[in-house]
Amino acid sequence: MILPLLRWLSLRHWLQHPVRAGLTLTGVALGVAVTIAVDLLAGEILAANRRSLEAIAGKAQLTVTAGESGLDRVVADRIFGTPGVAHVDALLERQLIEPGRGPILLLGVDFLADAALRQIEAEGADQEVIDDPIAFLNSRSAAVVPESFATRRGLKKGDRFTLTAADGAHELEIRAVVKDRGPARAFGGDVVIMYLDAAQVALGMDDRVSRVDVGLAADAQPETVKAALEAELGPAFVVDFPLRRGARLDQMMTGLEQALFTMAALAIWVGILLAYNAIEISVRQRKNELAILRAIGTSRRAVIALVLAEAAGVGLVATALGLGLGYLFATYGLAATATTVSDVYDVVKVSEVQLLPRHVVTGLGVGLLIPLLGALRPARHVANESPVAGLTRGVEETFAAGRPWKPLVFGGLFFVAGLSLAWSPAAHTNIAVGYGAFASMLGGSVFFAPVIVSGLAQVLRRACGRRLWAEHVVALDHVVRDRRRAALNVASLVAGVATVITVATYATSFKEANQRWLASAVPADVFVTSGSKMAMTHNTPLDPALGQELGRIDGVDEVFLVRIADFDFRGRPLKLISTQMRGYEARSTPLVVEGAVSRDGPVARGAGVFVSENLAGRDNFHPGDRLTLPTPSGPATFEVEAVVVDFTSDQGVLLIDRAPYVKLFADPLVDSFELFLKPGVDPAAVQQQIRRQWGAKYDLFVLTNREFKAEAQELIEQIFALLDLLQLLTLFIAVLGVGTTLIAAVLDRTQEVGVMRAVGTTPLQVIHIVLSEAGFIGAAAAFFGTLQGALCGMVFLRTILLASIGWRLPWVLPESTYVFVFLGVSAASVVAGLYPAWWSAKQPTLEALQAE
Repeated sequence: MILPLLRWLSLRHWLQHPVRAGLTLTGVALGVAVTIAVDLLAGEILAANRRSLEAIAGKAQLTVTAGESGLDRVVADRIFGTPGVAHVDALLERQLIEPGRGPILLLGVDFLADAALRQIEAEGADQEVIDDPIAFLNSRSAAVVPESFATRRGLKKGDRFTLTAADGAHELEIRAVVKDRGPARAFGGDVVIMYLDAAQVALGMDDRVSRVDVGLAADAQPETVKAALEAELGPAFVVDFPLRRGARLDQMMTGLEQALFTMAALAIWVGILLAYNAIEISVRQRKNELAILRAIGTSRRAVIALVLAEAAGVGLVATALGLGLGYLFATYGLAATATTVSDVYDVVKVSEVQLLPRHVVTGLGVGLLIPLLGALRPARHVANESPVAGLTRGVEETFAAGRPWKPLVFGGLFFVAGLSLAWSPAAHTNIAVGYGAFASMLGGSVFFAPVIVSGLAQVLRRACGRRLWAEHVVALDHVVRDRRRAALNVASLVAGVATVITVATYATSFKEANQRWLASAVPADVFVTSGSKMAMTHNTPLDPALGQELGRIDGVDEVFLVRIADFDFRGRPLKLISTQMRGYEARSTPLVVEGAVSRDGPVARGAGVFVSENLAGRDNFHPGDRLTLPTPSGPATFEVEAVVVDFTSDQGVLLIDRAPYVKLFADPLVDSFELFLKPGVDPAAVQQQIRRQWGAKYDLFVLTNREFKAEAQELIEQIFALLDLLQLLTLFIAVLGVGTTLIAAVLDRTQEVGVMRAVGTTPLQVIHIVLSEAGFIGAAAAFFGTLQGALCGMVFLRTILLASIGWRLPWVLPESTYVFVFLGVSAASVVAGLYPAWWSAKQPTLEALQAE
């Protein structure tokens, strides 16, 4: 029975209204597309990282590391002697820079060791990887590259290329081209393999390696062997499963993933409101036909099933569109997203997104969820309505008259609940409470928005009635009369605007806080790095000897050597920053949250640490606490001198003096040289001198203070660029609802328009009425949405952001965004009303008067 009814009643109706059907399908499809695109982007980046780790690890079941400085190669002998260990393979792993191309992964592999864990295969006609093993093993410049590496660069066996290391440029010769298998497929194929001993000499690593991979005996239990190795090696060494290293990027990306999926959830929410509005209008316009079905004996359950089946059909078509759009969004956004992740978190090499069965299932889930949730209430209402009532009331009436005070009561309850959650102590530490507060605030807009928009129309009508054109008066009367028809469309538009303002508040607040931090804590005149403008994830650490040469430049007063090392602390990745704290404290003014900074305090003496605000909040550190760090030299205990603001990492930062860092971690390398100049010296002149003397040799980036801060701001803009795009898509979905509502409105007003035309109203005036109504709905929703967004932004900062990252940002309102959103949403709403306005104006007067 349902299928014939779908063809006769549902499909026929949607085909008769192709524009409204198209708008609804587009809105639902975009909700699916945003969800799929976010899932594809995050999934591919993490998958690419895991593939690289798997390629390097090979068949290893455990891996042993000891921080940035690595571990002595003789540790492999101790590992091999542990019960259950069958194979060990030492590996040197370093990210270097290929001038003009970016990061390259250099692997130092022991070709003479047990090959059970890693296999490197020759390419083409070569039967052996190395045709002259003796010459290869004795060469400091011999390298093996994957076929994809050579192909992308147009290189072949015997050609040379350059990589930049800590001590400058190194020219390497390709001795073999191998298949993209095993370690050769790591890092997206941008990998160079050298003999371990030669790589150690080239990089000045003495007899140290980055890690030792471990293969176990057939009967060995991995957890048992892991515990035995931890007992044998001590706390300075990290024993873990190779693929758990991939969880490090996952942890670091938590904040970005939450932001992306929050935007996807909001897009789904706005899509549900749009679908509800469209299906409610569709059902209301057919309520006479549905009442006839009820009158001839069709059960309530069958009517509900019919409406839900219709919604499911809309969802299936929208899902097909959404999957395609989501794949396109992800494909075109992959490079930009990977660049952002590489600049902020860790270098990843991605190739292309893959639409997997699980993405199709997710798309179906979202695509069916949106219209089915939107159809539930209209379906139940029309099924429970008596046939007599359905046959006697006009189609222009709404489902229920309703009481004007009820939306205000429900909206107020949601707002009170949201604010109560936001100000509860748990909101600072429990992200679920923060999301509850945020959702309650947005939920309140569903009830408040229509009442407020209608109220604004009445106020404007009464206050300016005599000064308004007749078309404007009629448009405002329509807004008041059709408040319930446009209720959810207005609510979805308010939610979209509020979302944009919330994210803009976060971005503006973060930029303001970051500028204050850069001005106070990073005051150097000139910054020198290699391979990257920022000492973040893919710069090349430099030899400290370069700092001595920089210090001899005329006009340079002092040079500070800064090392920003990745460090695992209590199972989480954070940044360990070291520099000459005694002198640096005198040059900078750290933003202290708790405690005090002293020139002769524990940090300056090499016995203390500064803890970043987000790390202190997460682990409950306070000045005077003792903090123990596992180091290659054994556990080292420091006193927490102060809690300070630091935006280097959203996972947390520890700042210590350079002397104890170098001693404890055996890591003298430098990520950034920060130069302070004598009074009156031109930074640009020093900048040019450094570029001339050392720029080419070390692939240096030399930035003045102004350029460095501009680069930092550009990086922040890059982080928020993807969120900005998702915001615009969410807002676009909401604006589609304006068109859907107005199409239904002009259909229901066909007879009314006929009367106006009959008494002399021109087609242009009809168009003016509809566009004025659209513009007012957009402007009023934008006005209320900005107010809502400002409040939601404050809630977001003190709940979700604080609980997930730990940063306490000042609440800074994005004033420029207010103007852009107000004008943009108002204009977009007018554009959405163009077709309904044109359709209404072109109806013949006689046919319009005869319409039912």
